[in-house]
Amino acid sequence: MALQGPIPLRYAMKTTFRFPYGLVTSLLVGWLSAGCNQGTNEALPQQTCRIQQYTATTKSRSTNWTRQTVYTYDQAGNLIKSVSTTNEQPVTRTLPTETTTTTATYTYNAEGYLMASTSGWRSTVSSPNSQSKTTLFSSATSYSYTSGRLTQQSETDTGTYVLSNNPVLTTYEYDSNGDLAKRTVGSPSYQQIWVYSKNQLIDYMERSGNSENHPFTVQDGVITKMVFPGSQQELVVTAQFDSRRRLIRREEYVNNQMTQYYTQTWTEAKPALASLPLFKGFPAILMPSIVSG
Repeated sequence: MALQGPIPLRYAMKTTFRFPYGLVTSLLVGWLSAGCNQGTNEALPQQTCRIQQYTATTKSRSTNWTRQTVYTYDQAGNLIKSVSTTNEQPVTRTLPTETTTTTATYTYNAEGYLMASTSGWRSTVSSPNSQSKTTLFSSATSYSYTSGRLTQQSETDTGTYVLSNNPVLTTYEYDSNGDLAKRTVGSPSYQQIWVYSKNQLIDYMERSGNSENHPFTVQDGVITKMVFPGSQQELVVTAQFDSRRRLIRREEYVNNQMTQYYTQTWTEAKPALASLPLFKGFPAILMPSIVSG
């Protein structure tokens, strides 16, 4: 998965969730409508094959969930818009339903570099016994480059629950070979820092004033443990990956007691979103996550 792309949906994946008090089985199935055959492992900037539509369905004991995403490109093959609609329908009609629409747009300069993007979502929750409630969120991001490489992006958020409209800055630093060495997000008072070596994550840290914290454990380029301390409870998330660095098991512990876990079984099918074009000048590194899988 490249660093820059839209949040990916998984293709050809089976996920099983287990909780101490019950079992929920979720099957995620994706359909790819691209109108061509893929012959490489990942998308190339000038590749003509593009994913056009993605549909995913999840069913559990309590909820039926569907998501459909439609992609639009310009004549040069650059992604210029994606619109995703998610519907969450409870099996019991007394529970609320939720519909979310997420829209993203991308703008490029004459040389093909991404200069600006916008993203936003609108979520409406409808309860059988009350009026519907709508939540809004949007963000606008600008990008800067040095010698053809992305070096800074600035994101400004607005929405129902956004407390501050101050821009969030992300900076990118590279080594002498041109590989990504550090990615820093935040402000001088608080920063999140990812450190890389030879296009592989080796450390993550958080800085606040003069203090520095390393809440994640990184092994072989992937995050295998995350610690989130709280005033009364501590959440610990652990993960296991296969030889291709794909998440296969995720566990959550609260105060050393397991609260839930899930497992994933992968096929050898390629991810549907592998045909999305890469952004010119962006660092392309694998970033496996134990948060989203």
